Amino acid sequence: MTTKSASGMQLWVACTDGDLALVQSLVAAKSPPPLSRSMLNFVGPEREDTPLHRACRFGHAQVVEYLLTVPGVALNQGNAGDASPFNIACQEGHVGVLQVLLRDPRIEVNKLTRDQQTPFYAACREGRAEAVRVLLEDERISTLQTNAGGYSPFAVAASNGFVFLCQLILCSGRDVNLGQMTNPGPAFWNNQTVLQMLNTSTTRERFVYETVEDYERERTNAPSIVAFDN
Repeated sequence: MTTKSASGMQLWVACTDGDLALVQSLVAAKSPPPLSRSMLNFVGPEREDTPLHRACRFGHAQVVEYLLTVPGVALNQGNAGDASPFNIACQEGHVGVLQVLLRDPRIEVNKLTRDQQTPFYAACREGRAEAVRVLLEDERISTLQTNAGGYSPFAVAASNGFVFLCQLILCSGRDVNLGQMTNPGPAFWNNQTVLQMLNTSTTRERFVYETVEDYERERTNAPSIVAFDN
């Protein structure tokens, strides 16, 4: 292993462990700037994560905050699945990390993965309620983008049984994309609060459809949301 790759691996492990003092020491040892990008953005043995990915994955907010100040750190680099560090933080539901990243205008908050999944989609897919709540408060976050299979964040939350996330999205006032909500399961259809919200005129005005035909069919033939049942 070369000196550069050895230093990169040390940084990668330190970020995984959340060892801020060691991270700072490793970066300082390579000063003055510009630091080696190969060391700062070392691609590790798991999921092709960079050091920033690792800090985001394990919820080390202080390490993330420090890395954002270091010139040369790739803030939006994708890993093996082309997921950015922000996407990983959303997927894992680390609210403290999300708050740090959202304050930095350089972060691409809607960057898609290889499967066309946004960070918001990842949070909904995994049922990360507090992360979803934080993301919904940021107007930059896209809540409508579907993945490669046509599933919207709302649809994947419903399909995975996270009815409380559906309720959060509906209460947020943001537009709702029903995209492929074909099999949400009994937990969804048995939740009277969600069904009542879906059937109110104010909520239905916020529905987004992928085609005009979908809209016309729903408007004329489906006065009740049960038309979208499986």
